[in-house]
Amino acid sequence: MLRLIFFRFFLLMGFLSVLLACSSQPMPQTQYFLLPIKAMAQASNLQLEVALAPQLQDERILLKQENAIIPAHYNRWKIDLKDNLQQVLTAELANETELKKLHVFFDQFYATQSGQVLLRGHFQLHDNSVKPFSYTLQQEQTGYAAFVKTVSAGLSQLARDIAKEVTH
Repeated sequence: MLRLIFFRFFLLMGFLSVLLACSSQPMPQTQYFLLPIKAMAQASNLQLEVALAPQLQDERILLKQENAIIPAHYNRWKIDLKDNLQQVLTAELANETELKKLHVFFDQFYATQSGQVLLRGHFQLHDNSVKPFSYTLQQEQTGYAAFVKTVSAGLSQLARDIAKEVTH
């Protein structure tokens, strides 16, 4: 009888330990990210259209792992990525008075496991000339905040390269 009581007691303690261990894991919180937008000194007359390849049209930040694109579970864009990119590039190019119409298409916009950021696509100017762009940038730190900071630097470089094309 005493053995049965001890057996049940230890069985109950084991069950409670497993139950408490499972319930003590905190649920990860979803984080939302926004690409920083520079303040414009003047209103822009630029007609800018941004388009994304179908695989990029996701509210989640995307990671490239070998031959697969994996959406992050708990890291998302605060607003639609296409709209955020349009706002960022419009602000970056606001002082380019010669630039009236621009179409920018992104077919790669990823973070990699090795801490790189891939930005690839093309842009089309008002004269219908199409120019490809491709940037592979190294993040200075790990994490999604560092990814967003590196993307911002890449978009600034893209804006500078577009401005150079306009002045040529």
